[in-house]
Amino acid sequence: GTPDDAVIVINTPESPTEVRERLKIQRRKLFTVDATRISLDTLGRSFPNTPMMGALVKATGILKLESVLSEIEKALGKKFSQKVVEGNLESVRRAYEEVKGE
Repeated sequence: GTPDDAVIVINTPESPTEVRERLKIQRRKLFTVDATRISLDTLGRSFPNTPMMGALVKATGILKLESVLSEIEKALGKKFSQKVVEGNLESVRRAYEEVKGE
């Protein structure tokens, strides 16, 4: 149900090729990232939404990574310790670097 120019970002350890073949996705930009593993590594818990932001930034190019990191730091810095903030920032950076697309 998505348009042909849709960008799809999926939380999975599989490659985009594997997902494309299994789900029979055609004509759309497809990206995969193991956001669950990244969040476990950087946050110690399964919070894949945070690394998915980094993958989305890379996949779409709509926002700049530094702008997103700055906003996350401001928002989380008011509520959480520096250790928690740094873990979240690292999870976004890692997903940005590790996302794979085709």
